[in-house]
Formats: sequence, C-alpha cells, structure tokens
Amino acid sequence: MKITECLDTALSQTSVDLACRSRVEKIELDAQGAVTGVVVGGEHVGCRAVVIATGGYGGSSEWIRRLLPKASRVGDWVWHVGNPTNRGDGLTMAEEVGADIRGVDSGLLLITPNFVRDFEVIGPDWALMVNTQGRRFAAEDGAYWEIAEAIEAQPDSRAFFVFDRRLFEDAKPHPRVLEALAAGAITVSWVPKVFNEQLQKGGVHESPTIAGLAAKMGVDAATLEMTVTRYTDSLAKLAPLTMALDPCTTSHIAELHYGSDSSRSDRRHPRNQSCPRSGCRKG
Repeated sequence: MKITECLDTALSQTSVDLACRSRVEKIELDAQGAVTGVVVGGEHVGCRAVVIATGGYGGSSEWIRRLLPKASRVGDWVWHVGNPTNRGDGLTMAEEVGADIRGVDSGLLLITPNFVRDFEVIGPDWALMVNTQGRRFAAEDGAYWEIAEAIEAQPDSRAFFVFDRRLFEDAKPHPRVLEALAAGAITVSWVPKVFNEQLQKGGVHESPTIAGLAAKMGVDAATLEMTVTRYTDSLAKLAPLTMALDPCTTSHIAELHYGSDSSRSDRRHPRNQSCPRSGCRKG
C-alpha cells in the first residue's frame, strides 16, 4: 500500500497521463527500427521510447513451457496465484521487436502440500524432512528459498515431512505468517484442523510404526528408521527429550512434491520474469 501511495504522490507532481484498463498490443517501429509508439486498443499512441515494466507470465502456459521447463516435472502441481492477465504480454512485445529473452529455469518453485491452491511459502520447521529415499537432506529451519531449492534438487523434486502425534496436535502457523494470516491474505496447511481433514482425504498418512509409515510413503523402511533415529538422537543432544520424535507413537506424514520453480514456485520470481506458482501432488 505504501508503494502505491508513493507512486501516486510522485505522479501527482508531474504531467504524466495514465491510461488504465488499456492493454498495449504491440510496439511499433519505423523503417529504420526506431520506436515510434505503441498500439492500444487498435489505435497508435506515439512516443520516442517505450519502457516495458511487466514480465509476468504465470497466466500463460506457453511462456511457462518456454521459460520454466523444469515445471513439467511436477505435472498439474503447478499453478498461478496472480492475475489471469499476467500472461507475458511484455515478453511477447519485446520478442516481436527483436529482444533476446533470457532466464530459462531461473525461477524458484515454492513448497506446498497441495492441500489448497494458495500462496504458502514456509513449511513446518519443527518436522523431519526426508526425500523419496527416506534420507534427510537439509536443515528444516532454513530460509524458504533454501528449502525450496533443496527439495527441487531431490529425486522427482519431492520430499516428505514426518512427525509424531504430539507434534501433530501442537502444530501452529509459523510466526512469520501470522500477520498475513490475520489479514486473510493466506491459507495455512500445517495445523491440526487441516491435518485431520487430510487424513480423511489421503493427503496425510498415519501408521503406528515408522516401517508402516515408510510403506505408505513408498520409501525404504530401514533407511527411514535410521534417519528418524539419527534425527531423534541429534535433537536429544540439543533440547529436552520432549522435543524429539517418538517412534513409538503414531507418526504422520504429509507428502510434499516440489516442482517448478515449481518454482517449487513462488517466490523468488524468475529473475527477469515473474514466476508461476508451483505445487505438489498427493501421494
């Protein structure tokens, strides 16, 4: 809001004309290749220079295919949370007049359990994260882009979060998302109410044993049991035993399928274009 207010204040101090709800269709050049203006609504608007200040393409499947081909790894777990008019018009116009479009696969796919198709960046840093081989591969409390990139680098760009019953019941939204949650700007997935709903839908799996959980995850039981034991032992050295996973209690897993830059999508945006959102597939 403050950014908009600053822009509005700056505009009020100039003689700039605004044309809202006006889609620029193309950039026009003269015979020598110099810019002469743009076409808006079928009409020519003359100017000596054009600044393309839009690069978003999340609403265009064609641009996603071209600029974010790694998103294909996650199939229909890729979606766009922005405006549907975010369809790469700026990129198209630039390319039509000879611009070189760069930055293929430079976007970041953000993590999501795909319970809902909403913007959600931060996963449960209180749970054990493993890949499809049952191995831990990153610190769960890393920055959201570090987690996203780490999952993207795993086999099939997938990961699982494993936790016990106590953590299941005590789960709370991450402190960093509370303001956005209060404003109604986001939906959170990593809370007990959603876990219970997903238990019925198959998005969260449970088993009284780690081996049983491994079978539902489709990972090697011995590897997962070893990973859980090492994780629990490491926590026991750093904090009270109550903070550790208890393999003897009912354990839960929410499958996370990371994909496109999945961005695992959202959000570092692709570096010279905006990023479509990515997601996960139910196990």
